[in-house]
Amino acid sequence: MTLINFTLENPVGTIALRGLNRYWDLHNFAFFKGFLYLDEVNRFELEWSAPRVGNPWGDDQNKAVGCKLIFTDVTYLSIGGAWTRLARSQECLSSVFQVTTEERNVVRSPELRTREKWNPTDDFALLFCLQSGRTIEVQSVNATLVAEDELQTQIEHGK
Repeated sequence: MTLINFTLENPVGTIALRGLNRYWDLHNFAFFKGFLYLDEVNRFELEWSAPRVGNPWGDDQNKAVGCKLIFTDVTYLSIGGAWTRLARSQECLSSVFQVTTEERNVVRSPELRTREKWNPTDDFALLFCLQSGRTIEVQSVNATLVAEDELQTQIEHGK
């Protein structure tokens, strides 16, 4: 997979991304809105929003009201784990890991499927662990970070 315009703060397990010249803490204030799979174009999306509070992403310069990770040409997608329903305001990212694609069906902790160093040609997937216990593993050709800024949101909603 190629991460087009972002990186994980730490591939061994993190709550933050760096991309679009901004820092994105997806754990504390960010609310996981959900996911969408578009079969006709083989695209998967994960979406977060942030409340209107000071510094919701852990970056004073990041004024985005939301963000999406868009995975194109998906080659593997698994959604599982506990489906305990948390209050919507409590569902957030617990951690994200860059994981190997080998032995993905063997029950292992995410830490055992990651590496300290990755070569540019290494194949990998991203494993998102949510506070509720849900897990989302996605492997695709490309992944792109898209910011949802306030002005963009106002235009889309006709304000």
